[in-house]
Amino acid sequence: MAKKIDDNKIIIALMSKNTIAEAAEHAGCSEFEIYDRMKNHSFMQIYNTARAEYLSGALIALRDSVKLAVSMVELILNNEDADDTVRIQAAKFIVNYADGLERRMKEFEDRAAWEADLVKETSEPGDDGFFS
Repeated sequence: MAKKIDDNKIIIALMSKNTIAEAAEHAGCSEFEIYDRMKNHSFMQIYNTARAEYLSGALIALRDSVKLAVSMVELILNNEDADDTVRIQAAKFIVNYADGLERRMKEFEDRAAWEADLVKETSEPGDDGFFS
């Protein structure tokens, strides 16, 4: 009988690989075993919590890096000794960044609403998970 792979090992594999096939190979199990685990509501709760915590940490690190980059561009923009062309490029960067950020935030909000609706539809209390 094959040894059951620990849930944490599968969760780590799912978070670190791009496909179920890659995650299965990394975890040392079959794709079927991963899909079977994903039918389990408790497993999916643990996976979704781990994924959310990971993404939150990554977003915080990214946010801090972006803040630093924007601060540097602001310094250039406000440096009266800098060449006007460089200052104009800094201003364009900030305007483009703000425009892109606004668009991405709208897309993110739309995606979050869609995913929340999907979870409500597919994971009612007593349900075995998303793939039942």
